[in-house]
Amino acid sequence: MVNDNKQKKQIEINNKIVTDFVELFRNLNNREPMETEIFDNLKDKIDISTIKKILEEGMILNLVNANVDDGRRISA
Repeated sequence: MVNDNKQKKQIEINNKIVTDFVELFRNLNNREPMETEIFDNLKDKIDISTIKKILEEGMILNLVNANVDDGRRISA
């Protein structure tokens, strides 16, 4: 139980680190960061496999949100 809470908290922290970096990068550079830029900048804080997982989950969410916004549905 305690481990589950710690793990969930760490996942939230990692997601926030990646999200904040992407947002800051976007604001400073007026473009989306490439994956390599995200890895290079965050690899000292988060394991690369964890960053990759967060980015993949974000891409899936963006795809779902874009399709919902367009009125399309994704069949599961």
